[in-house]
Amino acid sequence: SRRRQLALKVCGWVFHSQQDDGFEQYLQMLEKLGKYEEAAATAIWNMDLERCIEALTRGGEAVGPQPDRDDLSLLAMALAGYPQSSASGGPPKAWAQMCTRMRPQIKPPYARAILTFLSSTSTREFSVITKDPRIALPDRLAFALRFLDDKSLGQFIEEETMDHVERGDLRGMPLTGLTPLGVILAENYVVGSGDVQTAVLLLSLASPRLFVEPRVEYWL
Repeated sequence: SRRRQLALKVCGWVFHSQQDDGFEQYLQMLEKLGKYEEAAATAIWNMDLERCIEALTRGGEAVGPQPDRDDLSLLAMALAGYPQSSASGGPPKAWAQMCTRMRPQIKPPYARAILTFLSSTSTREFSVITKDPRIALPDRLAFALRFLDDKSLGQFIEEETMDHVERGDLRGMPLTGLTPLGVILAENYVVGSGDVQTAVLLLSLASPRLFVEPRVEYWL
């Protein structure tokens, strides 16, 4: 839907599909930053298995501090044997069982998420991905927007929003927006960190232009 597409752009997914030029540019940007597993996950979540394997292979061969290099190479080899012909009907039982056994051995969170995604037989199993705090919120949200139904997506957004608000985690601002709920999030952030300046810089974009918030005026 248009709303989901707009939300994906907020998550950084400014492309529409793997055929979009922006898709490859986004993956290359992640790889240049050394985020090979993130690039691989983004590729497979956009149904591009070949590009996923390519990113994992590059990660396994990368020069420099890559502590999980062997895990990425192992996963690349495992995915090379993925039975694409049966993708529409779900993975064969033997292949899914192999992934289940392999998953505890794979440490990088995005790499484990790739295994979970490809070996799942039901969208209910996707909660392992959406609830993993080691995966960045924009990526978990993008995944949820792509694969969860409306009810599950709404529940995920509500739970994540309240969690970020209660903890005063500014990374939850894309969920609250510059709204009164966002003010509560910022207030909890200030209470926990003492950093008033960051909160004011964020909320000055909305108050008083969109709404009047006494707390913002007080912080100023």
